[in-house]
Amino acid sequence: MDGKSTTQVFQTDSASRWQRFKWSSRLIFLLFVLGIITVIITLSRVYTPSLPSLISAQEKQALIPDSTGSWLFNQSKIGKQYSGFKKFFKEKEA
Repeated sequence: MDGKSTTQVFQTDSASRWQRFKWSSRLIFLLFVLGIITVIITLSRVYTPSLPSLISAQEKQALIPDSTGSWLFNQSKIGKQYSGFKKFFKEKEA
């Protein structure tokens, strides 16, 4: 390198690079504005569905280990459905 160059490294005489920069920056700005508008619309239309009651209060009480809870659990729908698991674990512990 002789070091006597008068042009910069990325300097060019054509205006196409500047035009591409302007249009790409306009496109990025447009996408940014559309993104902000989308976020605002999404946050303003908040929809939170109510969750169904998955287990009744009586069945919750049946899950608490005490003298009545065991009887309630055996009579509940969950207790009847999963009674085999309870027997299996009791036999495994013994």
